[in-house]
Amino acid sequence: TNGSYLLGVFRDGSLLTGISMWKDNNGEVFFGAYVDGQRTGYGELRSSNGNCYYGEFKNGRLIRGFAKEIDQFGYATYARIESGVKKLVEPAQVASFFTGPVFAKK
Repeated sequence: TNGSYLLGVFRDGSLLTGISMWKDNNGEVFFGAYVDGQRTGYGELRSSNGNCYYGEFKNGRLIRGFAKEIDQFGYATYARIESGVKKLVEPAQVASFFTGPVFAKK
């Protein structure tokens, strides 16, 4: 009823292994793979406040990819995630990634 789609193997009504486009009641959206009931494999996570995370998840945690996080004043910081460690990068290094066709406003 909230627009979520889940495809895969279920156990006790929960996605065990498969692919999901999940929206929760707080506005968080996740599109990606699930293995053993956890976000594992490539995924994209967006929060209602504008935070965006892209890359490889393992056991629900982003271990390799990119992050765009918005502070309480609306300013963005960008980071590259390697081996689960976040390292801040200059916006010019990743801004084109976060402003491509996926983010284009209609």
